[in-house]
Amino acid sequence: MLRIEVPRYPERIDGLPDKAWVLTNSERGASACPRRYWFAYIEGLKPKSTSKPLRYGSGWHEVMEAIYRHWMVHDSTCPWSVVSDAIDEVSRQWAQSESDGQLEFGEAEKETSRLTNAVLGWVETYGLDPYEDLKIVAVEKAFAAPVRARNGKLFRPEMFVVSDGDGGYRPARTGESSIAETVRWAFYQVGRLDALAVHRRNGSVWAIDHKSTVSPAQYVRGLSVDPQMQGYLWMVEQAIARGFVDGASRDAKIGGFIYDVASSGKQYDPAVLKNGQISQSKSKTVPSWRFIQKVSDLSLDVSDYEEHIAELRSRIDPKLYQREWMTVSAKGRARYGSEIFGEAKRLAGLRRSAARIVDPDLIHETHPRVPVCKSAGAFCSFKGPCSEDGELARLEFNVTDGMRWLSCDSNKPATDVVLVDPDENTVRGAERGKLGW
Repeated sequence: MLRIEVPRYPERIDGLPDKAWVLTNSERGASACPRRYWFAYIEGLKPKSTSKPLRYGSGWHEVMEAIYRHWMVHDSTCPWSVVSDAIDEVSRQWAQSESDGQLEFGEAEKETSRLTNAVLGWVETYGLDPYEDLKIVAVEKAFAAPVRARNGKLFRPEMFVVSDGDGGYRPARTGESSIAETVRWAFYQVGRLDALAVHRRNGSVWAIDHKSTVSPAQYVRGLSVDPQMQGYLWMVEQAIARGFVDGASRDAKIGGFIYDVASSGKQYDPAVLKNGQISQSKSKTVPSWRFIQKVSDLSLDVSDYEEHIAELRSRIDPKLYQREWMTVSAKGRARYGSEIFGEAKRLAGLRRSAARIVDPDLIHETHPRVPVCKSAGAFCSFKGPCSEDGELARLEFNVTDGMRWLSCDSNKPATDVVLVDPDENTVRGAERGKLGW
C-alpha cells in the first residue's frame, strides 16, 4: 500500500490516486528554463531562505484567507477583528524570522506596516461585505484532474522511482536509472484555488485568485493569455462532475474566474508642511484614503484639498487594486487539456533524460540554460549554481525529495479516499472511505 505525499499539499486531494505522478503549475513555470527545472524538480534544490516578494505574498494570502473563510462560513460582513488577528499572526511569524536571523533587524516591523496599509486600502476599496452575487463555498481548496492523451486514455509514460528503503519511493534524480524501478503511473495535474464561489442566482461556479504584485495594471494586462486560471477551471469542471465541489450541483456550469490583484508597493502618508498644511506633492504613492485620513487627523478642512483628492482617486487609487472578471469557453478549457498533455510529455522527458545520464557533462545538452531572464538571474533562485555549479554554490540550498510515495499499513482503513478503478485510475463515484488499490 502506498500513500502519495505532495509538497505544499498536506491534505488528501479528492480524485487523486496514491499511484499517480503529480504535475503543478509551479513545476510548469520553472520548466521554461530546463536548467532551472533540473535544479528545482530533479535535483530537489530548495533555497534555505525565502525571498522578500514570496514572504510578503504569503502574508497577503493569509489575511485574504481569513476574510474569505469568514465569508464561506458565515456569509456575512467580516469583522475587523478577524482581519487584525490575521495581520497580527503574520507579524508574529515575521518577528520570529527576524529573531532567527532570517530577516534584518527592524525588517519585520517595516513589512508589517507595509502589509497593514495595503490591507486597509483593500478594505477601503472593496469593504468587508461578501460578494453580492457570489457565495463563497471553498477556501484554499486543492483539486486534481487526470492528464489524458489525444485518444482519451490516461497518460502513463515510463518513469523512474527510487526506493527509500522502507517500502516507499521518491522520483529518481540525475544518473539514478540504474538503481531505479520503472513505473507507469498516470499523470495528474494538481492545484489549489484561493477561493471558489457559486453564483447565487444561476448556480455557475467561479474561481477566485489573490495576487500581490508591484504593478497590478501590468499584471492584469497579461491575464488573457495566462493559462493558470484556465487550468484551474479545467480541473474544477471535472471536480464538479464528480461531486467534489460542495454547494454546486453536478451539472453546474463554469462561470469564469476573478483575479483580485493588489499592489505590494509601499503606500505613503502625505507629508505635513511647516505651516501645518498637508503637502500635495505628486512624487510619492499617496492613495486618496490615506490623504483624507491625514486631513481628519489634523482637523483640517477637507474642502481645501478636494481637487488634489480627486486627482489621487483618478491617478493613484486605480493602480493599487484591480479586480478582473474573465470567462473561459468550453473550447478554451479543452485547449488547456491538450496543452497539459503536451506539457506532461515534455516534463516526463526531462525527468527520464536526467535519470538516464551516465556522463555528468551530458546534463548541459539535455537541460541547457535558456535566455528567459530579463536580467541576470531575474525571478530565479538558482543564480549561484546556474553560473558555476558545485558544492560551494549549493550550500545555500536544502535537498528535498519533492513528491513521495510512502508505504502505509494496508490493514488500516483509508480516510477521505475516492473509489478508483485500478486499471484506468478514473473515478467511478465519490464513495469516500473506500480504497481502490
